[in-house]
Amino acid sequence: MPSAPALAAGTGGIVVTPLGEGNPTSFRVEVPSRGDLEVPFVVSNVVEEPRSARLYAAAVERQGESFAVGDPGSSRWVELADQQVTLEAGEVRDLAFTVRGGDLPDGEVLAAVVVEVQNGAVVQRASTLVRLSEGRTVPLPLLLVVVAVVLLLTAAAAVAESARRRRARGAG
Repeated sequence: MPSAPALAAGTGGIVVTPLGEGNPTSFRVEVPSRGDLEVPFVVSNVVEEPRSARLYAAAVERQGESFAVGDPGSSRWVELADQQVTLEAGEVRDLAFTVRGGDLPDGEVLAAVVVEVQNGAVVQRASTLVRLSEGRTVPLPLLLVVVAVVLLLTAAAAVAESARRRRARGAG
């Protein structure tokens, strides 16, 4: 039987787990300069009975060694519809949030995927950190560089030939 994935953050039996390579306890996302990016994750019920939870994305601010999680929908960069999910015992569901492309401000940009479970009058929350960094700029494709160099060399050769002809006419 395969081992269960490492768990990121959860409460009340509902757990959010990032997918992909790297640290399974947080999301590390390169923000595209243009366009949006879908980031997959799974939400799991790790108890023996059905459970419901609220899921949403929020902005996060670092305060010293601590993190302060904002209100639902407060992240400028991360979108996840504020939603209620109900999972059967042991159920695992694939979901995704959207990272909006654009230029990030300087410094660390953080958000969170929050799972919130209500037990009577008590609301329990757990957050999986989303660390955002600037995506790599896409270099000019090699073909365009080659074409540009060929055009420059052709133009330089034409200018040199024209200058040679003028000198030849002036000398004769």
